[in-house]
Amino acid sequence: MRARLWNIIAFVESVQEDQHARAPSRGLVSPGALLARVLQAQGYLLQVSIPNVYFHAMAAYAIVRHNGVDLGKMDFLSPINWIDP
Repeated sequence: MRARLWNIIAFVESVQEDQHARAPSRGLVSPGALLARVLQAQGYLLQVSIPNVYFHAMAAYAIVRHNGVDLGKMDFLSPINWIDP
C-alpha cells in the first residue's frame, strides 16, 4: 500500500502546469466498456470520483460502527465552523 501511495505521489508531482491547465477540456475514455465512451474531466470528477470516495468512506464508517467503534455523525462530517452574524 505504501509503495502504491508513493507511486501516486510521484505521478502527481510529475504533472506539468500546462498539463494541469488543459485537464478540464480533456475527455476520459471509460476503461473496460464494450463501446468506448468519453466523459469530460469535470463530469468524471462529479459523477464518478466524488461519489465513489463518499461511498467508500460511508461503507468504512458503517463497518467500524457495526463492529463497536463509538463514532457519531460529527466524526464523519467534521466540526462545523459557524459564522456569527
